[in-house]
Amino acid sequence: MDDELHGIVGSRRFTALEVLEAAVPEAVKEIAMTLGGGDLEGGRTEIAQALTDILGGTLEPSRAYGYARATELVLDRVAEPLTEYAYEARTLRLRDREPRDVRVLTTAARASILWVQLTYSLPNDSFGRWNPVLVELGLPTLARLWAQPNVSFPWAELEVSRDPDWPIRTAIGPGELSAVAGELAGLSRERLNTLPPRLLVEESFAHLLDEMREELHRGLELLTRWVAAAVTRTGSSLLLIMDGDQ
Repeated sequence: MDDELHGIVGSRRFTALEVLEAAVPEAVKEIAMTLGGGDLEGGRTEIAQALTDILGGTLEPSRAYGYARATELVLDRVAEPLTEYAYEARTLRLRDREPRDVRVLTTAARASILWVQLTYSLPNDSFGRWNPVLVELGLPTLARLWAQPNVSFPWAELEVSRDPDWPIRTAIGPGELSAVAGELAGLSRERLNTLPPRLLVEESFAHLLDEMREELHRGLELLTRWVAAAVTRTGSSLLLIMDGDQ
């Protein structure tokens, strides 16, 4: 995937408008609201500029954050998504307000996304880092790679002073995929239940321990399926994007 993804830079294979029109509208809106600081149209302009730069091959370091955000949209054109972003209309009543129609993720779509919510704040050095838990579970390759910002796209090499630290883009290459698949194959819920509580919760949140274990179990179960799907495709990589509100 790495070569194919970087092959997009400067290729002019398609236009920014074509990428936007093919993307999931809700995904575009979420990225636009982030880039625009709540200004949807301003954010869409930022996305269009990022895509134009990437596809044209004229990269501006000051727009590195926009490029990182736009990666998801570019991947829709060059990779096979393993999550499903399907939405359905719902009528909701919020507190005492009038009912309103909204679009929400379907049940199947929610089940296809690896949610890092309670486990986003494990008692270790930074947000979203399951790494100490993964080491304890006997998953050394995954522990080394999890939440590591090792994707330089659209540049050829990483540059700490230029590249944003959020969203976190992690690539697991073909060789590493086989190792991760082997590690995950032996994982069981019983093993998760033996994790020391100190790795999952601070003392003041001890009442959330069971929920922490359950979220971790669901996440690793889904990741196991993703890795299994990717490893069957010769030469494939798995690219994970950790995103959301910090």
